[in-house]
Amino acid sequence: MSVDKYSMKIFSLQFHDKATEFLYKDHIFDRTLWFCRITWGLVVILGGSFGLLDRQVFGENANMVLLIRFILISFSVLIIAVTFSPRFKGFMDLSSCLFILSVGPFCTFLTVMSNPSIFS
Repeated sequence: MSVDKYSMKIFSLQFHDKATEFLYKDHIFDRTLWFCRITWGLVVILGGSFGLLDRQVFGENANMVLLIRFILISFSVLIIAVTFSPRFKGFMDLSSCLFILSVGPFCTFLTVMSNPSIFS
């Protein structure tokens, strides 16, 4: 009895057939690559643009906010560069996770560093 090539593993949601899994991942990668680049590009553009307001909004904490913002923007540029290298194609499955784990804490950090009596 042969295994259906479209049957999936219950917990990992991967196809039992390795060839089908490879074709599926390749198809998804080709369709989502530009969304990934655009998303990280928006982090660079918006992160840099809002950085112009840091001195005004964060006052004495502006240098620390600018440093963390620079690290986030540098990380985003690195991820964009990685998307152009086929060598790192396997790591692109982690792009969404990296986005959430980098932008989420950054936004929380900005909230913590801002003055609670001023809406920013």
